[in-house]
Amino acid sequence: MALHSALLRGNGFYDWMTWPAQNTADLVELMAGLGLTSRVRALPVVSFLSIDVDRIDALLEEALPLDRTRFNQYLSKRVLGLGIITAGPGFGNTTALSVATLGMQRSLGQVLYSAPSHVATSKFAECLDRVSTTVTDRHNERQPSNRHTRYALVIRGYVIREELAAVSCLLARLAGGEDYCRQQLGKASNWRLHLSLAFWTLVVLGSPTVRSTRAHEAKIIGDLQAEITANPGVLHELRRVVVGGKALEEFQSEGHDLMAAKTATLELMRKILARADLLCTTLAAADKVVEYRSFKTKLAKGVSIDEAANMNRCDSVSLWGNTLLPCLLGGDPMQLPPFVGSAGEKDSSGHVIHRLAEDAAISHLDVLHAAGMPVYRLTQQLRMAEGLFDMVAKEAYPSADFTYAPSCAVGLDKFDIGHDLEKFLLGTLPRARASPTGRLSPFFVHVSGSVVEVDALTGSRRSATQVKAALKLAQDFVQTGVGARRIVILAPYSSNVALIERGLREPEFSALSAMAPVSTVDGYQGQESDIVFVVMGTSQASGPGFMANENRLTVLLSRQRCGLVIVGDIDVIPRQGPKGKDNDRFLVEVPGGQIFNAKVDMLRNIHNTLLTTGRVGYV
Repeated sequence: MALHSALLRGNGFYDWMTWPAQNTADLVELMAGLGLTSRVRALPVVSFLSIDVDRIDALLEEALPLDRTRFNQYLSKRVLGLGIITAGPGFGNTTALSVATLGMQRSLGQVLYSAPSHVATSKFAECLDRVSTTVTDRHNERQPSNRHTRYALVIRGYVIREELAAVSCLLARLAGGEDYCRQQLGKASNWRLHLSLAFWTLVVLGSPTVRSTRAHEAKIIGDLQAEITANPGVLHELRRVVVGGKALEEFQSEGHDLMAAKTATLELMRKILARADLLCTTLAAADKVVEYRSFKTKLAKGVSIDEAANMNRCDSVSLWGNTLLPCLLGGDPMQLPPFVGSAGEKDSSGHVIHRLAEDAAISHLDVLHAAGMPVYRLTQQLRMAEGLFDMVAKEAYPSADFTYAPSCAVGLDKFDIGHDLEKFLLGTLPRARASPTGRLSPFFVHVSGSVVEVDALTGSRRSATQVKAALKLAQDFVQTGVGARRIVILAPYSSNVALIERGLREPEFSALSAMAPVSTVDGYQGQESDIVFVVMGTSQASGPGFMANENRLTVLLSRQRCGLVIVGDIDVIPRQGPKGKDNDRFLVEVPGGQIFNAKVDMLRNIHNTLLTTGRVGYV
């Protein structure tokens, strides 16, 4: 606890290292190992790769060839049991953290994972399951049968009440599937079937609505199936009915008690959870759901956190604890910081309610990074077509020495839609210049005479002129034969999102009905789409607003794979002030209501780059 406290306070480890050892023999051993005659304790070192070489090789093949040696070295010797993996958007941070987390699990035991949002938690659980399957298959193909390993049991945990309701729903109406079940749970539910406790319960029961038991499934799955088969009882009868493809109605018609079945199912879920290799759940569930809290406090031998830059320090400590449990943090310091809802709020006397709001917006990833803890950085762009990350990289990651992977070559078939977008925009908008040869570049659509309305109550902004221009462009692009599912429209402001959603309901834009749901930048962090249309919702009269925040701007302009179209006012920042000098600072409002006199260098530089390269069209 003292060592963990020293780490979080950031005041160094001298006091702990010079504290008298509890055991003289331990002290002598430490002194001998350090070659010291003074009374100094060494900081603990944990290996996240304490497994045989064959498994390490199979695991590290998930990393890029140029990264494998240094990744091995980093994971093998983690001072304080702390690992930090950072990267910009599209660099494979989630996969790298998954590999490290699986190494931690194989080396130390059960691991608890969490993230700031349901989307990020589900995405990581799916990545863990996919990587575990690939690595296990790769290892087993090279080894005799007596050295085969099993897939990790990855559980995406939701509220237990919803998990039980989902099992009942899926058994009551086999043909309904997940969509029917989610309708029954209600719109407010975040439950999804894949990898949930309900999913694994149905796997054990042999339900045809989920995948069948695989050859190298986690041992507990086969053990529970054998236990149920061998012991007559309510679960035995339930499994017999389920395996036969019959619904819950058949089970009830045979005279079995549904309440007894529900109780037995809950107990089965608890048995599965107790043997989970990796539990992925939200911070709230890890704290409030009794079963998950028990896993956290009694079973977890390590914790893993993704999008850690977006998690406040109180939340991360609630997951990590205070005993220096081995921990992996993944994230990007240039992504959105922790949200502080009370920032800027004042009482009736005009006094600020939350006087530490700025401190609350600092994550543990920021703190540990600033304290000089060793960080593993990824350096190769894997997602975006070559050229699409250049502008953001120059402004947000100026010290990053990155390269594009071969998978980013614009000649690949997967980037055809990016070339289609380029051809469409050049043929539609005057005064635009083509992307450099061998690259695809972002495109700015300047809407002349943009009118921006500001909500007097919330301060949120909307621009009907920019929204209509974006919808018209997207509609015309889709009508060239492109699938609408490959497009998403994002906006910084919720008022603009509502305006876009309203426009999509108009018959005029019916071709966009299959498009991904419109979202704010905050709601879309960690996600991506082939083509992204961004509606800025700002003008020269309104000022840059949220877009003065470099983190928010970085996220907004890095969600694309094949193409990015920015719709707004290219003159939102006047190039010269009243005295002929460049405007340097603006009064800007950030989420929470605080107003700052802020620089807008990043936004100005991006606009200047787009103008200089001729990537601006006018409507």
